[in-house]
Amino acid sequence: MIIEQALLDELVDASTVSTLVGDRIYYDLAPQNITYPYITIHNISGVRDHTHQGPSGLVRAVIQFSIWSSKYVQGKTIAAAIAGVIDGWQATTMQSTYVGECSSIDESDNGYNHDTKSHHLSVDYRVWYNE
Repeated sequence: MIIEQALLDELVDASTVSTLVGDRIYYDLAPQNITYPYITIHNISGVRDHTHQGPSGLVRAVIQFSIWSSKYVQGKTIAAAIAGVIDGWQATTMQSTYVGECSSIDESDNGYNHDTKSHHLSVDYRVWYNE
């Protein structure tokens, strides 16, 4: 299982997040004319760990959650809900992907878009997992 799917599943299953965005969590791009608020997931970087014997099977990724909302406070509430679910998350998913660490590393206010009348916040997490 790809790590983005494991994170998406975890967020959709969490009532604290689904109460705010429903199932409107997408990879990279959301559908056109989507209802606010929603979340997009982006894999910003991934570095495969190596030992002297070769690849260890571990990956250190930076995953960004972009939060799109019509109200700033709503976006901040969603960011807090995401943190409540995955900051410190460790798990073995149903597809045997082991997540050893998930920790918050950055949060940004990316501004207001006058054309779409939406706020954009992003939160970045470092995730260690096995492939």
